[in-house]
Amino acid sequence: MKCRLSLVFLFCVQVISAQDYMNYLDLSIPLPPEVSVFETIELDDCTYIRETVDEGSVYLYKEGSHSRKDEPTYLNGEQVPDEVYWTKEGQFSVQPNAKQAQQMLSIVDEAFIMEQADVLRGTFMFIELRVSSITGELTDVYFSFASESPYANIPIEVFCNIERRMKNELHFEITDFGKSLTYSSLGWAHCPKGRAEESATETEEGADGGTTSGNNNSLQTDLGGAVTDRGTTSSGGLATPIIGGLVTP
Repeated sequence: MKCRLSLVFLFCVQVISAQDYMNYLDLSIPLPPEVSVFETIELDDCTYIRETVDEGSVYLYKEGSHSRKDEPTYLNGEQVPDEVYWTKEGQFSVQPNAKQAQQMLSIVDEAFIMEQADVLRGTFMFIELRVSSITGELTDVYFSFASESPYANIPIEVFCNIERRMKNELHFEITDFGKSLTYSSLGWAHCPKGRAEESATETEEGADGGTTSGNNNSLQTDLGGAVTDRGTTSSGGLATPIIGGLVTP
């Protein structure tokens, strides 16, 4: 199963070619089938699915979301060839601007209280957004993390609130190529900063009345403000490249 999504990357940009990606993923070696355990969690205003895969990875998503394994296809049902999808045009089918990129980070940061952020410090979860290629509206949000990570102990309401805010506040620009697909997607690895106290926010105000940002989840932009689709996350001072949603050593 190949993972296809446009990635919002943190800290720096690493560009790879389609051929490099195909060399990395040896398609001649069949992948073992996933073993998933599903748990339904009912909240006051929504129902979430907690999917634990091979006892190692957890996926959280709202009930009724499209299957996380669905790959984007052309609207006529034809598959998108890898040599087309893994190009600059294919990867930039949805284009958040710089303001939207910062807003995405802020929504996640503000969902966590400082006590939770302290526990999560130094660890990352992955967030994938799926966007309607017709309307530009956010349709599905998927969260994933290791089953033994501290994210597994965060109340589901926190993730539900992130999804609710993103769907209410975000609307994306879709390229002509993206409009030919069943959906467009983007994602990034995130370590929540936590909600800043009001007094701290006031202290950070600059002379011009603006505020300074201490967010470690900075997003690199390219192509006139479009969020880049290649890069790295930082872990212990070392860069770990993420390719097609897979973290590689």
